[in-house]
Amino acid sequence: MSRHQQHRGDDALQRNASDEEQIARAKRLEAKQRSEELADLKMILSTASGRRLLWRILDKGGLWKTVYHPTGSQMNINVGMQNAGLFMQSEIVEADEDAYFTMQREARQRLKALAVENESVRMPSAEDDNRDG
Repeated sequence: MSRHQQHRGDDALQRNASDEEQIARAKRLEAKQRSEELADLKMILSTASGRRLLWRILDKGGLWKTVYHPTGSQMNINVGMQNAGLFMQSEIVEADEDAYFTMQREARQRLKALAVENESVRMPSAEDDNRDG
């Protein structure tokens, strides 16, 4: 970015909307940037730890729950969080739709494993107390 752009706060990729060469250059730069963004995300999605992290972000975004809250200010926060989650979800699907479905499957498997683990650590019953005594 040139000093001129920094002072003006201008990060436009083209200066003259009627200059076809500038327009073509700007389109190429935008396409290159987008390709890099999707490649970065695809790399993150290629690892189990990356998919777990992104799934937690989606979950925190409240994609699967209502945004309603009796307090308007909290509801506004919930809407903003959900909007960010929806953006992340759309980015993931665009980068690698199969990885999104893999993330869903892995999340279900983690929930099932957690349920089994929680069941095995259940409270002792009265019958268990009688056996000890």
